[in-house]
Amino acid sequence: LKLMKEKGTYLAGTEFPVRYLNLYWNNLARSQEFYDKVIDQLKRAYKIGTPLVFSTDIINTYENETRDVMALNYLKGWIDAGIPPKDIIKAMTINGAKLIGIEKNVGSIEEGKLADIIATSHNPLEDINALKKVIFVMKEGKRIR
Repeated sequence: LKLMKEKGTYLAGTEFPVRYLNLYWNNLARSQEFYDKVIDQLKRAYKIGTPLVFSTDIINTYENETRDVMALNYLKGWIDAGIPPKDIIKAMTINGAKLIGIEKNVGSIEEGKLADIIATSHNPLEDINALKKVIFVMKEGKRIR
């Protein structure tokens, strides 16, 4: 993790919720043990300043959950790692854009950038789970919801 920080390499982990891990292993103890290790790594990376990107590895769906709902369930890992909401949002936006080299066009709200934004009924800087209740969506400057 220290070398990643020194080199500016992003950690794009996959902090699977325990119940999703258990879909693969069908072993709750093993799933919890793996989750705890991954969350510890995320916590250590954040603590030393390794650049972070919020990412998921959703290849299957969970009963009665869409992939977007599943992706937001990965927030629990970041919360469990003690990462503040503002830094989770950065990991979801500008850090992801920087990682793939498109930060001149997306990743933050600035004049001249593509206007892809959402609004929630509550402040996600106070409660990151507010992202689960989107009330407005704008894509490329056009309201779509």
